[in-house]
Amino acid sequence: MSGDATQSGIDFQNKVAAVIAVYALADEPLPFLGLPGRVSPTVVELETNAPVDDILVKTSAEGFCFINVKKNVGTSDDPNSPLGSVIDQFVRQWITSIAANGKHDWERTLDMEKDRLILVTGGGGTKANTFVAAALKILTRIADRHSIHPQEDIATTNSERKAYNALLSLIQFYWKRHTGNMASEAEMAAFLGMTRIVSIDPDNTDRAPTLSLLRKSVLANPEDVENAWSRLVAECQRLARLRSSADRTILRDALRSSGLKLRDVPELEGDIHRLETFTIETLRSLRHLAQLQVPTPSGVQSIRINRAVTQVLVDSAQKTSMLLISPPGAGKSGTLYWAAKQMQEQGHPVVVIAVDRHPVTRIKELENDIGLSVSIFEVLKGWTTSKPGVLFIDALDATRGGPSDKVFQDLYNGPRNLDSVLSYTWEQN
Repeated sequence: MSGDATQSGIDFQNKVAAVIAVYALADEPLPFLGLPGRVSPTVVELETNAPVDDILVKTSAEGFCFINVKKNVGTSDDPNSPLGSVIDQFVRQWITSIAANGKHDWERTLDMEKDRLILVTGGGGTKANTFVAAALKILTRIADRHSIHPQEDIATTNSERKAYNALLSLIQFYWKRHTGNMASEAEMAAFLGMTRIVSIDPDNTDRAPTLSLLRKSVLANPEDVENAWSRLVAECQRLARLRSSADRTILRDALRSSGLKLRDVPELEGDIHRLETFTIETLRSLRHLAQLQVPTPSGVQSIRINRAVTQVLVDSAQKTSMLLISPPGAGKSGTLYWAAKQMQEQGHPVVVIAVDRHPVTRIKELENDIGLSVSIFEVLKGWTTSKPGVLFIDALDATRGGPSDKVFQDLYNGPRNLDSVLSYTWEQN
């Protein structure tokens, strides 16, 4: 393969991976994976240790999609052809998965309900398009019937018959080479039942729907879509170079690092709303500490207690994490109340937790108290606005070295190991 052809193939692979990344970010099913239900990609890995080594996709159903990427593949029963190379990898993947020595999480028997062996091709011209169209129909019929017979019902046209015969011939060739035995009809039906051969064109026909999903479900500013797409392609190129993987958090961080503003993670919206409601309830419980109740001839009047430290806290909380200390009764909780209210009015996401209201021994218990369905750290990472978010922790002295102490240490250390107690700022863009 010439240098230009090699580079073209690498560029194509990175763009295919970027398409997968968009669907992972949007938590949407990726049609060409051919998986049942609303199964979406969750992790994309490039240049893997698997026999099918171009792209490995992990899914929300705990399945694996092993993807071989080739720009130009046509019908051929020659083991040395591009199609022969693909089937060789697929057969070795099947055998390796059955062996299941446990070194990798994908080393288990493949499951037709959630795993796939996928050839992604594109831009190969008329012959390649004819092969893909024929193979798609053949494989769909085999998957539906759970059988490779009767041939006349599975391969009904000349191009389908050629593709059918080529696939079966190559499977038997490599099955014999790698196992010493011929594949049974049941083995071939199971093997082909989870095999997909698809054509993808990230630069043309598949570009519009991919960018539309990126614009609609991932980006806060739709006009950033071209920059976001370029950044994802570059990130996939980096992953390939490092033989590494990325989940949605890493992919979101890659976009944020380029200054792109993102929407909240879709399935976390309920938990984000719960944190907002929880914070309103907590602030309501602190309100009496932030104002004086003064009797007047017309009744009791609430007077706000203004302290200069409140503005200092607001300004500092946007830049760093801190601990505010003072003698009991000096007004820490009241200061926190007004600082939190002011930051909310400025558009910052704010979470307030009062330690003395949650005598918990594990962080999971705290998450249950709040009503979260996932880890609080996952919610904070997925909560996106244009300004930094701030976590205020009140009454930390209530733990006094008790069983709750470790819980709130874990909380204020957070996923980034920040040394905050009163205020923990999480980055958003």
